[in-house]
Amino acid sequence: MRTQVFAYDGWVGISSGTEAEGLLNKPMNAGQLGFVVDAAFVDISPEALELLKQVPKSIDDLGEVDIFKSTDKIIFSWLGGVKKMFKPEQITSSNSYDASLITTTVPIKPDQAFVLVIRSM
Repeated sequence: MRTQVFAYDGWVGISSGTEAEGLLNKPMNAGQLGFVVDAAFVDISPEALELLKQVPKSIDDLGEVDIFKSTDKIIFSWLGGVKKMFKPEQITSSNSYDASLITTTVPIKPDQAFVLVIRSM
């Protein structure tokens, strides 16, 4: 399974799994705050990438969502579980966040559960 990042009505959705391709940590282990994935294994819709570019940087080393370059790869990470949704203006990224490091891959339709939650808000 690949991690997917999509958009709907101004919201960003992330759908992944504990066995996702490119996963660089063990997110269900104690002490893990979220997911860390090699961005080469993340599918991102064009709409989601535009929204990710709007996430403000914080002054901290840790953000609710993060995109940064490590020594040999681009990292995409987020705090939380296998599913996440947020509006860009409601969260912050780390001080090293750089959404221009990633590119879109394919159009991705948000899953129906995501759409239903957004419509109910």
